[in-house]
Amino acid sequence: MSKHLASPTNEPWCQDFSATRGEQIAFSTAPVGATIDKAPGSVFPFCGPNNSTLNPPIHVNGPAATPIYICGGVQVGLSYPFVPIPTCPGPLMTKSVTIT
Repeated sequence: MSKHLASPTNEPWCQDFSATRGEQIAFSTAPVGATIDKAPGSVFPFCGPNNSTLNPPIHVNGPAATPIYICGGVQVGLSYPFVPIPTCPGPLMTKSVTIT
């Protein structure tokens, strides 16, 4: 079941997280000007309002931030990688959202 909340769910910038289809999310702790990009070879799980297409990289914080939702076509139980820019500390360049 999709969550359609009045305000977005804030997710941590450098951690994997879970979300539902249609849920609006925000990365309020991301640096101003930060973006998320598509991980090579994977499905980009983020859409605009009403499943509208977003072309990565997507600005997530600051004046150019775009409203971000989890796409309706992603599969429950799967994890979808994405690339936060600037990258997070540590060896992995990607983070993921698991659809619940």
